Amino acid sequence: QMKHIRSKRSAKRLMKAIKLNGISLDKEAYMNYLGFPDTEDEIKSVIFEMELEGIVPDIQAYRYLLKYMITETSTQKLMTEVENKGLKPDIYFYNHLIRLIENENTALAVYDEMKQRGIEPSHFFCNNLINKLTDFSKAMIIKDEIDKKGFLLSSISYLNLMKLANDAKIMRNLIADSKEKGQKPTAQMYIELLKITDNFDVAWDIMTEFHSLEIIPPSIAYSFILKAAKSFEDAMKVFDEMKIRNVELSSYCHHYLFEQVNNFNDAVIILNKIKLKEITPELPSYNFLFRKVANASINYKIMHEMIANGIMPD
Repeated sequence: QMKHIRSKRSAKRLMKAIKLNGISLDKEAYMNYLGFPDTEDEIKSVIFEMELEGIVPDIQAYRYLLKYMITETSTQKLMTEVENKGLKPDIYFYNHLIRLIENENTALAVYDEMKQRGIEPSHFFCNNLINKLTDFSKAMIIKDEIDKKGFLLSSISYLNLMKLANDAKIMRNLIADSKEKGQKPTAQMYIELLKITDNFDVAWDIMTEFHSLEIIPPSIAYSFILKAAKSFEDAMKVFDEMKIRNVELSSYCHHYLFEQVNNFNDAVIILNKIKLKEITPELPSYNFLFRKVANASINYKIMHEMIANGIMPD
């Protein structure tokens, strides 16, 4: 009857009734009951009771303990205990362990251990392993093994590979690879590419690719495009695009916009465009204005406007 029970309360009631009637539980009943306890001690108590009854718990019984193992050390300890019981930790244990490991060498050692034991790594394990690595060449070796297994690399794993590569050509190849394998590139993957792009035309093309994939570039993406701008015209092109897309103008965007200002009139043009978006200019924006102005009366007007907007001159 235990396998038809759907709640912990019912399972406990049935277990009590069985014991009161002097009925011995078989292994199947114990294993079904193990799905209901919600503390580590309860699960250990059931496993201990099974052993007292001469029933050997299988690996599934110990899997129920995994969710209570919150450190690498506690997981390794449980795996050792399982082995001492004559059982073999399976992929569920290794999936849990890899999630908790922080050290690259430890992660690779666990991977080697699995292979030696003939345990086939899962999709979950492989993606988590890649995200633990700090060496690009090692990460690519794991990627090649994932590809051979036919697993799909997660977008987070692609992103981590791009960060490790830090090379525009390799990063573009990884984006192309993700598309080819049916994994839609994320905004963060393109942002990572924009971070190392100092050519405005290339940065603009990347933003165009954003749109072609129906990915809305966030404000930080535009800040990197503005950073690559080489002229006031470039900056205005980006700003107008942001206005059309209704993208928030961040502090970084303010900064990079005004970096392209060469004279007071250009600064005023940007400031007025910012106001048209009903955004209050920030202190860095006003500071750029001050640098371009040599007229005391205009400076006074700027300071008056700053104070009116609740911005105290520094």
